[in-house]
Amino acid sequence: MTYPDFFIVGAPKCGTTALFHYLRQHPQVFMPDRKEPHFFSADIRVPGAIRNPVEYAALFDDVGGARRVGEASVSYLASRAAPPSIHRAVPDARILVMLRDPAAVIASLHQQLVYECEAEHDDLGEALRIQRGARDLILSHKGAPYIYREAVRFAEQIQRYLDRFGPEQVHVALLDDLRDRPQPTFEAVLRFLDVDPGITPRFDVINPRKRARSATAQRWLKHPPAPVEALAGAVPGRARSALSAVFQRANTTDAVAAPEVPADLRRELSVEVEALRQLLGRSLEGWGRS
Repeated sequence: MTYPDFFIVGAPKCGTTALFHYLRQHPQVFMPDRKEPHFFSADIRVPGAIRNPVEYAALFDDVGGARRVGEASVSYLASRAAPPSIHRAVPDARILVMLRDPAAVIASLHQQLVYECEAEHDDLGEALRIQRGARDLILSHKGAPYIYREAVRFAEQIQRYLDRFGPEQVHVALLDDLRDRPQPTFEAVLRFLDVDPGITPRFDVINPRKRARSATAQRWLKHPPAPVEALAGAVPGRARSALSAVFQRANTTDAVAAPEVPADLRRELSVEVEALRQLLGRSLEGWGRS
C-alpha cells in the first residue's frame, strides 16, 4: 500500500487549504485531488471519510516521479488516534502544522458553521453560552465533532506529534506569516520537505470568508424540506449537483469580519497562547488580545 510521506495535519481555519493548493503547484510534490480524506483520525467522526485502505491508497496511484507525496486532513491535529496511526504507517513522515490565534480560529469556525447551517446559534456568544450549559459540542462543516476549546489546544496537540516524530520531523507555520510574508514562509516549508525552494506558486486567496445572502435560502439548500427533497430526487444526480452548485454560488457573498470573541473566552485562551509561545519559542505578538 502506498502512503504519503508528509501530512498537513491542521488546524482548521488556519490556511491548510491554501498551503495544500500552493504545494500542488510544485513539480516535485504530489498531492491528490481530494483534500481531507481523514483516513488516520479514526476517533473523529467525519461523514465521507475514507476508512478503506484500498480506497485511500488509490488517492496516490498517479504519483509518478514526485519527490514528496502528501495529503491534508485538518482532523489529524485534534485527533488522539492520528499521531500513533501515522507513525506506525510512516515513521519517517514529515508533519506540517498551520496555526493562527486560537480566538480567530473559534470565530472563523463559528462563521463557517453559520454559513453551513450547522451552528447551534448564529451569535457566537450565544452559541458558546448554549454549549457551556449543554454538551459544549459543535459539528464542524465537515461533520467532525469539535469542542470549541479542544479544537484550539494547540500546544497539547503539537506535543503529541513531537513525542512521536521528534522536532526534526514537525514544522509549524503561522497563517499570519503565510498571508503577510508568503514567499519566505512557503520557502521554509519547501526546505522542510527537502524539495526545490525556488518554486513560486500563485499565492491566490483560497477559501475566503463567506456568508449567505439569504439565511432562509441557505437552510433550504443545506436542509431542504421533504417536498423539495422529493422534487429534487426526480432530477438526475449530476444535473442535480450542478443545479445545487449554481444556487449555492448565487446565494454566497464575501463575509464581513469574523465575529468578536467574548472577552472571558479570550482570557481563557491566553493560557493556551502562553503554552504555545513557550513550546514554539515565538512571541505570538497580538494573539489573545481583544
